[in-house]
Amino acid sequence: MGLWSYSTVHGHGLSSGVETGKHKQIVKKQNPISATTNPLTAHAFSDGDLIKRILLKDDHHAFAELVRRHQSALRASWRKMTGGQIEWADDIAQETFILAWKNIKTFRFEAKFSTWLYRVAFIALRLSHCV
Repeated sequence: MGLWSYSTVHGHGLSSGVETGKHKQIVKKQNPISATTNPLTAHAFSDGDLIKRILLKDDHHAFAELVRRHQSALRASWRKMTGGQIEWADDIAQETFILAWKNIKTFRFEAKFSTWLYRVAFIALRLSHCV
């Protein structure tokens, strides 16, 4: 399981954040929702299928699978763009997934989910500088 889990993004208390100065550090706890128990992890569903499940059924497991699929690449990209500032990059990535969940209904299926997610990431970056 990666740094962000279903519970972190959705705030169900299985993972918690700890404020440390300007950055939020993730403290991982045992998560009962793992890749072995999530039926969506077998890649039987495309990103588009998962998004449809989210939109039609408010399927949190489908969103957890999208996070699992895309978090490593997103975090790696932000680490490069922030000059290796890992905490800042991870904060932006986490905020990206929170914004993605809140705004998934704006996804129009005209581009890949990853393309849309990177757009959301730049919005998260812009918002982080406005605080």
